[in-house]
Amino acid sequence: MAAKYIPPHLRRQLASAEASAAADTEPSDSIDPVNPAGSTVNESEAKIRDVKLVATYNWIDESAPTILVPGLPSTWNPPSENQPLDSDEVGRFVDQNADRNPRSPIEPLIRAVLTVQPEFAFDGLDIVSDRQCSSFKFGVQLVGKTLILVRIEDKTRVYSTHLQYRNAFEQTYTAVEPVAKRTTSHHRISNYKFGSIDLLVWFVADAYLPKHPSVVTGEPTESSAADLVKWTSTITLASPPPSLEDPNVAKGVFVVDGGRIVPQAAVLELTTRSAFSRIPFKINTKIPDLWILQTPHFVGAYYKHEK
Repeated sequence: MAAKYIPPHLRRQLASAEASAAADTEPSDSIDPVNPAGSTVNESEAKIRDVKLVATYNWIDESAPTILVPGLPSTWNPPSENQPLDSDEVGRFVDQNADRNPRSPIEPLIRAVLTVQPEFAFDGLDIVSDRQCSSFKFGVQLVGKTLILVRIEDKTRVYSTHLQYRNAFEQTYTAVEPVAKRTTSHHRISNYKFGSIDLLVWFVADAYLPKHPSVVTGEPTESSAADLVKWTSTITLASPPPSLEDPNVAKGVFVVDGGRIVPQAAVLELTTRSAFSRIPFKINTKIPDLWILQTPHFVGAYYKHEK
């Protein structure tokens, strides 16, 4: 399997761990495949702890790969009564990171993190992973002691011949704030420990609850990183991003300043399904995913066709 491209600045930062790791590691005569040397499994430690929101970003709909940092999810804003929906007429993204920046799908994560936290220690991580790496094909690369898992899809966007209502539902039941009007998805990057493993996980979030106490009171939380954002006055959404055709601009992901930090406690995930689906939806199949992402709210929407 071909290795995914890792930007040079990340490679340099992570590679410094390789020498020290090699110096501290002595060859072992044998390794027990069930219980490798040095590993201990304690049931009480098999839990997620020390959750921190590191950074967020939104993809902006531009010809050049451009992200809004910090990002801003859509607001959950359902109408007072159920509304009829037109079926989606466009395809949907499967993986916007790979679609908009096929050269390096992990680059927007790195740029978002270093924009918010320039001194973030990537080389202290054990695993960097996309949420979907548990269900799809993924590329694996070891840089220093850090294992990087990058999602691989056969297609980065799909067009279905069946009636779909996901886009129409989001347009009707959520609202996009002006600063995010030209964006197409919201991505969040969290750091936490699972047992003794230090992970950086990034994922797509669908919306947030504007009346959630963490948003209304503005109380600082463990996952709040607003005080780490360094605002700039020279780059705004009003300024078009540079073109990839400009010979004076290096190719890569461009960062536009904007958005704001929304606490993870207010974030929700959406699912749309046909009310007549032959396979009934079971919430217990979704709980592991919500747990991994530490997403506390879930909305399941059912639609039916009417003549």
